[in-house]
Amino acid sequence: MEQHKLRYLGSLLERGSKPNALICVITIMQFEDRARKCYAEDIHLDDDEFVQMLVLDGCFIIEFFLKFQSDEFRDDAILRIFRKSLLLFPIFLGLHITYSVLHLQVY
Repeated sequence: MEQHKLRYLGSLLERGSKPNALICVITIMQFEDRARKCYAEDIHLDDDEFVQMLVLDGCFIIEFFLKFQSDEFRDDAILRIFRKSLLLFPIFLGLHITYSVLHLQVY
């Protein structure tokens, strides 16, 4: 899955204007403590690793939405799998909330 997340990160950053990698990292760094408190269990990652995880996962989710709303899903195995999944609605509900929060924070 990490390979797909990295591919999606690259794809999002290739889109141009917003966001760029530095903006993502700086924005997430500002909310690191608050983000850690959202987890029920302790996250055993140092600050840099935790920020890296949040940026990678967040960018994956944003690019997933961008691809899903377009016709790009036809060429993407991850999107084809999710599109056919019966669990799609609960997944998208969680992703939509995450995307909305990230969208408000980044822009």
